[in-house]
Amino acid sequence: MADLAIGRYEGDVCLVRTIRDCERALEDFCQEQFVGFDTETRPSFRAGDRHSPCLIQAATARAVYLFRLLQESDFHVPAELIARPDTLKVGIGLTDDIRALKLLHPFEDRSLLDLAVVARHCGLGQTGMRNLAGIFLKVRIPKSTKTSNWAAPKLSVAQIHYAATDAWICRELFLRFRYLGMIPEAAHPGETAVAGHYGMPGECPRIDSCQVALCQPSNPNLLESPPMSWLRIAADLLRDQLCGSQLLCFWWRLHYAHLPKLAVAN
Repeated sequence: MADLAIGRYEGDVCLVRTIRDCERALEDFCQEQFVGFDTETRPSFRAGDRHSPCLIQAATARAVYLFRLLQESDFHVPAELIARPDTLKVGIGLTDDIRALKLLHPFEDRSLLDLAVVARHCGLGQTGMRNLAGIFLKVRIPKSTKTSNWAAPKLSVAQIHYAATDAWICRELFLRFRYLGMIPEAAHPGETAVAGHYGMPGECPRIDSCQVALCQPSNPNLLESPPMSWLRIAADLLRDQLCGSQLLCFWWRLHYAHLPKLAVAN
């Protein structure tokens, strides 16, 4: 994937500092059916060291919001987002993120979807954000800033761009997965459809009360027909030397998931 173009979020980034920033973020969240979600934690360089999350990132269609967790009051707005049943939070490794956040502050989590679980269900073994971004979005996400000090008194410009990109990539991957038929088209109020669909309730928290419409990726370069997209992805998987059984599993699950839509269309 070294030859791929570097992916970087170029939109509006709001580092939440003031009450007005909080109000703006809440207003934006209330308009969203789904939000890209991620956290950053100060890295550990010694065995046994564990640090708490320092930053929460949430990406909407209009902006990415960064919440620094310096004191308890900083968690109020992101906690309200996490608890919103009408806004689906999508990310990679969400189970671990939520568990770590609950060690900081108790809160209720609703309507979460871990895209790594979706990828594993479709037969992919490489389910990290950078691998998925390379396979499905054709972009490369550098990792150099990942190990920087997220607890520093002031975030650098590079850290802000890196954090915003991670949340944005999660949202773009969700759009891509839905477009390819890798995620059920709707989760209706009261259902646990997505968690049940993937058969991993411990890894993939349930969707409680949200209905997400089928959307296309915001990047116009991704708007090719699902069968053609699958062919391109299959070629990429072969190029990356994935095993034949993994490729066959991925192809079958995507094809099977798409059959109901083809049948309805006919």
